[in-house]
Amino acid sequence: MIYWIGVLSVLIAIESVFVGTCLSMFFPPHLGALAHDFFATYQRVIAPKRDVLFLRLFIVVGVASFILLMRSFSRTTPQKHSSFKYFTLIQAAIVVTETFFLFKYAIYRYPLWLNGFYASLIASAVIKIFSPEIIKLLKALNERMKDKTPVSNLAAWLTISGMVLIPLIIWVPDVEGAVARMFFGENLHHIDWLLMAAGWVHMSGNILGVDNISRYGIGAPIIVSEIAQRLLGKFDYVNAVIVMMMISIVYYWIWFYSLRLILKDTTWAFIAIFLGLRLHFFHIETFPFIFTYPQVTPLRYFCDSLFFLFLIKHTQAGRMIWLYLAAAISGYAVFHITGEGLYTLATFYVSLVLREFFITMNPGHLMVRLNKKQIALLLIIPWLVLLTCLWMVAGKHIFEGLFWYNQFEYVRFYQAGNSVAPMMNNLAAPFVDRASIAFILPVVYLFILVIFIGRMMQKALKTDGLIMACACVFLLISYHYHAMISNNMPSYLRNGVIIAMVTVFILKGVTDRLGQYHQRLCKLVSGILVFVFIVTTHQFLLHPNIFNLARNPMIHPVVSQVPFGRNYYFNHLFISYPEAFKLPVNGLGQKEELMVTENDFTDDNQLKALFRKESDYSQDAALIDSLTSADQKVPLVSSFENLILMQAKRRPFFYTYFMVNSQPRRMRKFPVTVIYTKGNLLREFKRIEDEKPPYIFVERTYYVSPIPQAYLYDNEDLVDLLSYIFYHYEPYKQGEFLVALKRR
Repeated sequence: MIYWIGVLSVLIAIESVFVGTCLSMFFPPHLGALAHDFFATYQRVIAPKRDVLFLRLFIVVGVASFILLMRSFSRTTPQKHSSFKYFTLIQAAIVVTETFFLFKYAIYRYPLWLNGFYASLIASAVIKIFSPEIIKLLKALNERMKDKTPVSNLAAWLTISGMVLIPLIIWVPDVEGAVARMFFGENLHHIDWLLMAAGWVHMSGNILGVDNISRYGIGAPIIVSEIAQRLLGKFDYVNAVIVMMMISIVYYWIWFYSLRLILKDTTWAFIAIFLGLRLHFFHIETFPFIFTYPQVTPLRYFCDSLFFLFLIKHTQAGRMIWLYLAAAISGYAVFHITGEGLYTLATFYVSLVLREFFITMNPGHLMVRLNKKQIALLLIIPWLVLLTCLWMVAGKHIFEGLFWYNQFEYVRFYQAGNSVAPMMNNLAAPFVDRASIAFILPVVYLFILVIFIGRMMQKALKTDGLIMACACVFLLISYHYHAMISNNMPSYLRNGVIIAMVTVFILKGVTDRLGQYHQRLCKLVSGILVFVFIVTTHQFLLHPNIFNLARNPMIHPVVSQVPFGRNYYFNHLFISYPEAFKLPVNGLGQKEELMVTENDFTDDNQLKALFRKESDYSQDAALIDSLTSADQKVPLVSSFENLILMQAKRRPFFYTYFMVNSQPRRMRKFPVTVIYTKGNLLREFKRIEDEKPPYIFVERTYYVSPIPQAYLYDNEDLVDLLSYIFYHYEPYKQGEFLVALKRR
């Protein structure tokens, strides 16, 4: 018991420092007589403090508490020993909570954390008063955990709770407000990059991969745009986010069902799904809101949920239909998102090899070895599904070499080293922790995989272990993405559910060797840790769901967190742009740029009102409508080109669509393009020469002069494009932000 007494005395000492800190706030430290004798230069850096006093308080209270507890404990009966342990655990929980709030406040200086710290101190006093009753409840709970009878309807309650909590956590009630935050925070850049531009290409009647680029894949933007149009009545930014939320909910529902199958324990499945949701949905890469970046959401990774569900069903039932469905979904996955689809397809083929090896080591299993016809069918089904999907979208173009070349254009940019860096470069402040994990994870994946293969060779692996081996294969293959991108974000956590599945499977295997009481205790502790892991992370607190504590979560997040090295989130890419590199006026002839920040709004309604105003291109859409026909492709070089063409209901002309990284439309500078290569620019020149569109529409900003000389270096591709256009076209008619150029 001496260790328990030592722990409690230290906890009391820590809390005494917390209380002393609060009390000291009522008595600010004063400068001593000597401080007034310093020269003024030195007085400015004098900061009186009481750290030494708090250190002495900590030592004295800790030692005194230990002596008093030892003396009082020597006179207690053995029956009170267990109560003392419970009290120590309660005190530990209190101090951990107080430390957490104080740490958060020290880092982010947001009043919520300070209020939480005060509340935890008050709760500590209340809990100590009612500690006998609380200890009695904890003892009753402990006795119930020792009871061998199962908890009535626990599995049903956890299943219902999981199915309800998943949409409650994911769903955002104010979708328009969320889109408004995307507009001012990222200028719709990321949602256009994967989803909206390609979705509008499809809805307007163009062919992805032929008329216009689809940077990530063909299937995903088509699925979202069709669901939005057919189910919600219109494909726009708000409805696209709604569809992404729906897909995310279904994704986690499928995984929850799969985890219940593979873990054969609803409690562990419940823990695993929310651990996976925390890793994937609320890691730092999703700041401030995951749906700002469709490439991070379950929309991109949806197919892996069905793929593993079909594999699990096949290994448990042995029916070939599930294996054929796994083959089909791996083919569709390539159509859905090219990169992730190829990872899934490669995993499927490796899984077939592991399956045959498993059956060889375990004859008489429900699964039987494949015959030649089945092997041939499984090898070609993915490609038949892929080609069928592509045929439905592109028709005869799938027999053209250029179509297939275009599918991997965006991948080739990364392979060439565009916007990437060696992984070693990330091992620098403040990214050391996440960069270090990036090196550790593949080692862990490989180690777990070889252990599972080794157990298979020893004929000691069951079918659930086979699934885990396939999961490790998938994690290693999909890790190629992080190895290629290797930015300072933990993109490896996008496979969070699969990581959680393997982690909980191993944890369950370890705890299965324990008695029922300790198994239940491990589940309880794991559940509490996952709960704390979720609700205390900044991304969860920022997510504007029904649990968000802020009245105006879009402009006033629960924590004042902004991108590293910046003061604001809204317009963070442009608000610090040097004045020396700006144009004298913007396209409206004004010097004012309307670079708003979160501090410029009083509530979310004001944010949405400005969003509606700034995203309204009705005058420019009317200009395009007056000069082009409904079925005509419109050449447009402008920020928010996708938003403009959606409002004008016109088809995009350039293959590189969108072509310009959007920026605030009143900004006094040229935007940056995403043409990237000289070959791509020549492709656009050739398209103009071949089709000779009568009009090209550009921002009025491009006619502002003089142009800073730096643009000839920083905006080389845009300057070359505009020089070509201005040579062949001349101003004809003007809109609000656009000018129509007519071919000479």
